Amino acid sequence: MFLDFTKSGQLSAGGLVTRDKEIAEHHERVLHVIRAMRKGALYVKAFPDSTVEFLQKRNPDSPHQALVDEMNESYPNLNWPGTISLEAQRRELSARGDILNLPSSQVPTPEAAYDFSFVTEADREIAASGWTPTQ
Repeated sequence: MFLDFTKSGQLSAGGLVTRDKEIAEHHERVLHVIRAMRKGALYVKAFPDSTVEFLQKRNPDSPHQALVDEMNESYPNLNWPGTISLEAQRRELSARGDILNLPSSQVPTPEAAYDFSFVTEADREIAASGWTPTQ
């Protein structure tokens, strides 16, 4: 191996994007979606084999081994905290600015582009409720 890209760079490929207006007008709906996503992540983390079974039921034409391989490859790289560090946010925005050929003055700051407060709020609610994933 000449270069391990997972150690030399990071670019987010997932996440949830919405408009400021949605957040301002529908706080509970946004929180509901994030809470469901966090519960889903907790389920996947607790029961990766059951997750493969679930995916197989919904995708019966997919080869089982392909689903297992995908889970095995993606599981270690999943973003369990649901957030990224401030430095990762800066790198992400810079990379996307480069892709879009934007001058650095037009690349938003992390504070303007990211809001992880819903993840924190959802995690706090999940913990307070005592919810744990079950099969």
